[in-house]
Amino acid sequence: MGRAKGQGLGREAEGGGQFRCGDADYHRWRTGEVTVGGESLAVVSKPGVLSFGELDPSAGLLLDHLEVASADTVCDLHCGSGVVGTLAALRAPGGRVWMADGNLLSVQAAQRTLEANGVANAEVAFSRGADAYSGPPADVAVARLPKGKIPTLQLLWDAYRVLKPGGRCYLAGGNDEGIRTALRQMEALFGEAVVLGYRGGHRVGVATRPDAPAARTGDFDTPWLDPERFHTFRVNVPGGACKVFSRPGVFSWDRLDRGSQALLEVMEVKGAGRVLELGCGYGVVGMAAALAAPDARVTMVDVDVEAVRSARRTVEENGLGDRCEVLASDAADAVADRRFDLVLSNPPFHVGKATDLDVPAQFIRDAARVLERGGRLFLVANRTLPYEAWVRECFGTCRTVLDGREFKVLFATR
Repeated sequence: MGRAKGQGLGREAEGGGQFRCGDADYHRWRTGEVTVGGESLAVVSKPGVLSFGELDPSAGLLLDHLEVASADTVCDLHCGSGVVGTLAALRAPGGRVWMADGNLLSVQAAQRTLEANGVANAEVAFSRGADAYSGPPADVAVARLPKGKIPTLQLLWDAYRVLKPGGRCYLAGGNDEGIRTALRQMEALFGEAVVLGYRGGHRVGVATRPDAPAARTGDFDTPWLDPERFHTFRVNVPGGACKVFSRPGVFSWDRLDRGSQALLEVMEVKGAGRVLELGCGYGVVGMAAALAAPDARVTMVDVDVEAVRSARRTVEENGLGDRCEVLASDAADAVADRRFDLVLSNPPFHVGKATDLDVPAQFIRDAARVLERGGRLFLVANRTLPYEAWVRECFGTCRTVLDGREFKVLFATR
């Protein structure tokens, strides 16, 4: 049975501990152990990675039921911390393992997990599903259930596409994440699916690819299986109207979310020559800043590959590519050596389905770190989240400039 043991992956949530502005614990990678069939694997993780501090139960089921031959080609299409792909690589010393994740932190964790176990026959790509895969047809595809119906369909479609006839697809996830529906969708696509095991509200199933092309019928009759297809909608922002491009899996991918709308209503961009949007999603806030301040240069960062792709497309299609750049980044790491006059942010506070305040806490620390003296922060918060004390700790002051029914916008000056 796949179980975590040993030291190194323990955590203390921000909500239960003392917040310190200069705390560097967020950036510390932890190494723990997972025991599978009497064999120990090292797993490396940090805050922001799915199931940080414990073995993801769905990954544990995959570890228990995964069968890999010594020369197999394996594609792990949603690798998380990389422990499942690492086990596959160790069981296939004459084969090759290709791993991917759309979250930059997961990619970094998986690379470190491979290195910690001395694995040389595997690689990790910053990619949604199999978008970046160019290898031979695979013998095995592995997938940890992603969040959302359409990303699940995309991932199952990718698994079918990369597998050779007779190849096996493993899928695992939680009951509260929709694994029962996903297994039925896998059965509809592959023709048959078998539940291999369940434990603690999580299930794992397997299907075998038939010798026939995949059919776009039922749930799979959707245009979003094409990775180059973007959803578009128009948003009126201060400074003019803009066209937004987005992909399934990006937060609020098909409409402007109410938190960002609140930020757009009160943010003041005038006088800011260098603007940073932390956690940009599809880029509407950063683009609004560029429209409102024609002389400003705007940098947008996000940890998600589809958010980065969407924001870049949004910027380009609105003619702002010369003044806006979009970078993949863990919080503000990609711009840690730069300084800004204004930071705008609507931070995420979920990793998977769980509430996780490590990331927004780091956003506040990083905002204080990259702002020039006199620089300003506008930060969106759900009414239930305790950001005010953290902002005061880093900035010395905090003022609520919008107090709505669902969201508040906090303001501070460095």
